[in-house]
Amino acid sequence: MVSENERLDHYLEVGVAIIVHTDPSVKLSPRIPSVIRGWQVGSYILVDNPRGNNGKCALAEKDVCGVRYLLNGQACAFDTPVLGMEKDAAGNFIRLKWPDAIEHVDFRKTERITVSVPCTITRNENETLTGNLLDVSLGGCCVVLDEALTPKTEIALSFVFPDGEVLDNAVATVCNSRANGDQYYHGLAFKEDETNGLVALASYISRVSERRRSDRGELAPGKQVLIIENDLDVAHKCLDELKAANQECVSAQNVVDAMYHLRVALPKALLIKLAMPELNGLEIGRLVRSVIDAEHLKIYL
Repeated sequence: MVSENERLDHYLEVGVAIIVHTDPSVKLSPRIPSVIRGWQVGSYILVDNPRGNNGKCALAEKDVCGVRYLLNGQACAFDTPVLGMEKDAAGNFIRLKWPDAIEHVDFRKTERITVSVPCTITRNENETLTGNLLDVSLGGCCVVLDEALTPKTEIALSFVFPDGEVLDNAVATVCNSRANGDQYYHGLAFKEDETNGLVALASYISRVSERRRSDRGELAPGKQVLIIENDLDVAHKCLDELKAANQECVSAQNVVDAMYHLRVALPKALLIKLAMPELNGLEIGRLVRSVIDAEHLKIYL
């Protein structure tokens, strides 16, 4: 679900931990922990300065960043540009432009998603093992390795989801281990306070669950055609004509808004204005094709 017209501050909270993607258009762009410190409705959101490994701010003015976080049982996300930097006695902050919309979807901690991706496990701080992740939920996961781990051992787990979300050094505890031939299957439980890792995890699980529910017909068949048009009058005319033809649809005024809709549930088709101000329609189409699962979407210019 994408909140646009309702009060967006209902999906914000001072002190909530967030993950800042320095470039949401790039799959493996750096993800840096930060915290929401305040906001002015309709103007900006103030967050802690996301510093890279060199201690410097990883963002510059006008850079578009992605913000991901968990709040009240919802995985929330929005992309927005940096307005500027601020300094005060408490530390350094950056001001992010007030978003046009906040993507938010409910998640269930016990919902388990089947995957098959390589993973890395670190134990005793410097011993690294490689294996395969078989399934995952917000509570834990199943990992297969070539050697057995002792139950109650605390480890750090890292892997990249198929859609590019990254779980980096999430702390977990080994619950059980069983042999199957030459391999060992392990049940891991994530630590309850593993906020940074669970933000990316909840975001991925929520999107997969939403798509599955849509495929099963459990979701209303809305938002099937995505219209990318910066002129509101033209967009509304297109919406009216499609709705008159019993076709559910949604519109986006820019590329950032369009990516919100693509992340939650893929549309059936895209209708893109050719002469868009940021990128032309052809460039937007190429960008859409680079999104996981969107390679074969029908695109009309």
